[in-house]
Amino acid sequence: MPWEDIEAYTKKVAEQSDDNPTAKLLESIPGIGDLLALLLAVEIGDISRFSNDRALASYAGLVPSVSSSGDKTHLGETSNKSNPYIRWALAEAVSHVVKKDPVYKAFYDKLESKKGKSKARMAIMHKLVRAIFVMLTKKEKFKIQQLPKENSDSRTQT
Repeated sequence: MPWEDIEAYTKKVAEQSDDNPTAKLLESIPGIGDLLALLLAVEIGDISRFSNDRALASYAGLVPSVSSSGDKTHLGETSNKSNPYIRWALAEAVSHVVKKDPVYKAFYDKLESKKGKSKARMAIMHKLVRAIFVMLTKKEKFKIQQLPKENSDSRTQT
């Protein structure tokens, strides 16, 4: 594929993303550019079709499968009966969000040290999809969070 074709397609994607209010909101997430924003907007569709953030996370395949028998319940792998495009888009954004948002980074680092890189990435993807639900429901941009500042003077001396 010649470079001119790639540039033409890139320009078309950017134009379509600019014309889509949902995609514009999603572009406020670090690591989500025109293509991923447009993909997420199209794949999610009307956010009101999801009753809550858990329903969207389930649709995206970011919740474990559950099998139970009697009084025993087992949480398994995430379901393959989900939307692979949403999962892929969120996976692409994880490293960028972790670099730019201190709260996401702290959560990722803590989980990675305990459970490993794969589970930490999946947890960030789950947090992102929940944030996306709130963003699209309230029509608000993604907000980079800051860690609470520790006050060294909070200790009282007696």
